[in-house]
Amino acid sequence: MRVETGSAAGIGGSRVALDEVDLRFSGERLGWQVDTGRFGLARLRLDVAERTLKLGKGVLSAEGRRGGTTLDARIAWPTLEVVGDRLVGEAVDGRLQLGGDQRLLLQMHSKAPTGTFERITLPQLRVDVDGQLGTSAVKGHAETTLVFEPVPRAAALEPMTLALSIDDPGLPALSLAMSGSAQLSSTAARALLQGEINGQRFEGRIEASLVPPRRHYDIDASFGTLDMTRFVSPEQRGAAPAPTPDSTTVNLQPLQAADARVQLRVARLLRPPYRIDDLDLQARIDNGALALQRLNGRAWGGRFEASGTADAGSNQLALRLRADNVDVRALLNDTVGFDTLRGRGRIEADLRSRGSTVGALRAVLQGRLAFTLAPAAISGVDLTQTLSGWRQASLSNSDLVAADTRSGRPTSARSAAAST
Repeated sequence: MRVETGSAAGIGGSRVALDEVDLRFSGERLGWQVDTGRFGLARLRLDVAERTLKLGKGVLSAEGRRGGTTLDARIAWPTLEVVGDRLVGEAVDGRLQLGGDQRLLLQMHSKAPTGTFERITLPQLRVDVDGQLGTSAVKGHAETTLVFEPVPRAAALEPMTLALSIDDPGLPALSLAMSGSAQLSSTAARALLQGEINGQRFEGRIEASLVPPRRHYDIDASFGTLDMTRFVSPEQRGAAPAPTPDSTTVNLQPLQAADARVQLRVARLLRPPYRIDDLDLQARIDNGALALQRLNGRAWGGRFEASGTADAGSNQLALRLRADNVDVRALLNDTVGFDTLRGRGRIEADLRSRGSTVGALRAVLQGRLAFTLAPAAISGVDLTQTLSGWRQASLSNSDLVAADTRSGRPTSARSAAAST
């Protein structure tokens, strides 16, 4: 085996020459025990300056196990020869099979490649998957045209389609159908997607910077109607969310994984008894700190605006909220089951806390919460009219004031007695 790197005629590039490669391997990785593994390659010639790539037949195979699951994988690729603008090659064929308590069969095949040295195209690449993972049945396929550019080592899926279904007796069925395109290089990735998740339309864009030391993702997605009941089991649909126990852990460590900018728009978000229209979310994650810059929408007959922060390093959280012209009865009934207070008004909150569990957050919760109601009523009493009537009655030297709970109109004892 021989590997050479260098340049030719002042042009940066590389040369690689491999012949009769036969590598055997075994060992344990990520819980998988590989008993027998082999990587074989008849020949590889790469000369960037000469625009030449020659790839002989090759195979990658592995047999092993993980617990009660067996592994039998084999991917073979045929010969490929590219010299300048001339390309000769054969189709790709491969499979990956799991057996035992986890069953999965993944098969891959394509048409013969076309193109030039700078742009090698593998058309009609199809991957089929069929299996049983635990109690979940998985079935689907993906189709794409794979475009590979040796310099500067980039690949693209243009276009691509995916259809996937996951069925589990104890969980809601998941159905995904989407199309789009994707590009990948050593420093960046980008994908444009559109399709349906459980029958609900979406569009999205994902861009990623893969340059160390921290990856950065830019995500922009929009939905028409997003009905969350389509993602829960039938017996859970319509049930109000259960209160969160104090012992529940608040884990902010996933914020440390990468930096990100997220934009999400949903025309109608449903999770009975809640409904939010025109949801607009914008957030950033920077070195483990989340900044919720904007969370706007319409709910309970009014509008709300919110922002906040969360820090994985200090476990500190903060929330600022303002809701205008909301139906207080509907809001309180949906959230805490309180059905006595009526009226429309404004809610303002500026809250902050710190802790690693829900109970700890509640124990040290600080801030301000204010209600402004106009008009307002309790158990049928119009508070605004009643208080105003009481004031007028007191100014007229009435010594006793009574309130009509039906109309909220105050009358003095004398006038009430005279009318009977």
